[in-house]
Amino acid sequence: MLSYKYTITKIDTPFEFLNGSKVDTTILVTFVDDDGDEIKSKRYGFVTPESVYELIDNNQSINLDEAYIKNFSLHDYRHSRRMDDRAYVNFNTFSAQNAFFDCENRVDFAFAKFTKSFNLKHTVFAKGYINFYKSVFLKEVDFSEVNFGKGEADFHFSEFGNYDTNFKNAIFPSGNISFVNCDFGNGTIDFSSVNFGEGNADFHFSKFGKGLVNFDKSIFGGG
Repeated sequence: MLSYKYTITKIDTPFEFLNGSKVDTTILVTFVDDDGDEIKSKRYGFVTPESVYELIDNNQSINLDEAYIKNFSLHDYRHSRRMDDRAYVNFNTFSAQNAFFDCENRVDFAFAKFTKSFNLKHTVFAKGYINFYKSVFLKEVDFSEVNFGKGEADFHFSEFGNYDTNFKNAIFPSGNISFVNCDFGNGTIDFSSVNFGEGNADFHFSKFGKGLVNFDKSIFGGG
């Protein structure tokens, strides 16, 4: 599923996550091709950004596995807490595996500091601009099998520490991707089988340390 369209259906029935927690509302996402034919459908639990912001306030671990979340934005979080626009937001363990991030303009993780593991394996970003500008990852990072949607993905000046960073099988369908001035540290960096789509993939001035760097079977399209 390199490129897709989707429809959202809100269902007023509870959704139970694999960890046993529940939310009141289920979101049915139906993925369709350019001809309008259904590719697949998947159910998610509806989670509001504010409920995540409250977990950040309390320095709690965040688990958004199987969640649907719309318009998540650390810019909005800072504004609501009267923080400086460039103040770092600290996260404990963050997991959003098999999740769906929807947005009207952007999903914003800029100036985030993840002090423990970060896992977005097999998650979908629906559309818009995906912003990880100057994000800091101090432990393991997993973006494997993530579909970044049709928008741009910005990792300018991000730091990935000295632990493993995994983008294996990730998909960037059409937007430009920037890893300009990233510091990938000394861990293993895995970009194997990544599809960089039709946008520009820019690694200008990035730093790779002592660890293995793997671009085996990656696909660079028209950018």
